[in-house]
Formats: sequence, structure tokens, C-alpha cells
Amino acid sequence: MELSITELMGADYRRLEKLWEECLDGARTFDLRRIRDRFNRFAQGWRRHIRVEEEILFPAYEARAPTGAARAAWVMRAEHREIEAMLERLTPLMTARDHSTIAVTLEGQPCCPTVLFQSHEAKEEDVVYPMMDGAFADDERSKLLEQARELLTAESG
Repeated sequence: MELSITELMGADYRRLEKLWEECLDGARTFDLRRIRDRFNRFAQGWRRHIRVEEEILFPAYEARAPTGAARAAWVMRAEHREIEAMLERLTPLMTARDHSTIAVTLEGQPCCPTVLFQSHEAKEEDVVYPMMDGAFADDERSKLLEQARELLTAESG
């Protein structure tokens, strides 16, 4: 059976969560190589995830969904801008050479990065993706999933 949008994008979130946890583990143990590698992969992965939603999934959903339901995609786009801003504020992790820089970067944010990421993921997995899964016929959903999978894997290198 074909994966659903919820399953495909949820699996990508599990991958991102693991990278973020590994980045935080690197921060706890002051493993600079681990921090840099995991944060780089995490940030690239989030940007790719956002691209899949904003270039493939959301436009198709908005064209099909009633105006009120499509508003969810608009709200998620606004949160994507917050996430992109957070990723930018976290970029000092890529060049950190001391505990202080790591601590200030992780703890000196206007909100907890982990809470921001998890809150967004929960809204999409619990509300937005299931609405999308229900909005498309099987063949349409399969085509969207193929496009999404292609973008997710083409850039994950």
C-alpha cells in the first residue's frame, strides 16, 4: 500500500528529530564535529522539508481544499518563516569553538528551538497532513508523494 502524506512527511520529521537530538548530544559532550555535522544536516533537512510543502503539497492542497481548510497551509507557511529565522539564529553552531558560544546560541533564543520544531511538527502531523490525505484521490496523492519523495531524496545526498 502507498504511503500517505502523513506517513512520508512524518518519517522525514523523525529523521530531523534524530539529527537535532544528536546535535544537542554533541553540545552536551562538546563534540564540535558532531554539532557541526548534525546541525548542518538538520538545517538542510528542514529547508528541504519546507520546500516540499511549499512547492508541492500546499499549492496542490490549496487548489483543492475549501478556503477555510486551505488557511491551515497559510498558517504553516508563517511558521516556516519562524523556523527559518530560528535556523539562521542557530548557525553559530557551525563555527562554535567554545562552550559559551554553544550555550548562548542554544539558550539565547526568543523561544526554545526544540519546542518550536515539535509544535510545528505536531500541527502538521495531527491536522494538516491528515486533511491533505483526505483531500486527494489515491492517484493524485500518489503523484504528489512521488514528487515529494523525489525532492526529499534528490537533495539529501
